[in-house]
Amino acid sequence: FNETQYLFIEYKGQHLLNTPDSVRKNEVAQRASGYFMVYETDNQSEFFVKGASGEQDESLTDQLLVLCVKAKRIP
Repeated sequence: FNETQYLFIEYKGQHLLNTPDSVRKNEVAQRASGYFMVYETDNQSEFFVKGASGEQDESLTDQLLVLCVKAKRIP
């Protein structure tokens, strides 16, 4: 967006989603900024956002990105 507003989308292979490093990075990054750890389903037809600890994964949609952008907007 600019120097103070940003959105990160990181693509990960499913085999890397639950490594200690990935879990920690996902939890910290989601609290600090607009961050999505994204992966594809096994049949590679849909993208999902990895939830933080205890949160359910959800489909990556345009609406989800727009909500994040609006929530991080600084007046």
